[in-house]
Amino acid sequence: MSTAADAARRYQYMLRTPDPTQIEQAHQQAFAAMTPSERDEVLQALAKTSEVPSDASPTSLARSATWL
Repeated sequence: MSTAADAARRYQYMLRTPDPTQIEQAHQQAFAAMTPSERDEVLQALAKTSEVPSDASPTSLARSATWL
């Protein structure tokens, strides 16, 4: 049976294997579906990382999330 840790490892592997452009597009689509307040929460979380977005736009958030 698969555990949450196994799922997390598979997700991390998947993020390393596809073309970064595809990952950025997937992130952008996901962030575009969020409300502005949800994107602000993501912005606050990403602001604590090495890839700080310039704003809460789906494009900016996607760019930062892709390169973490």
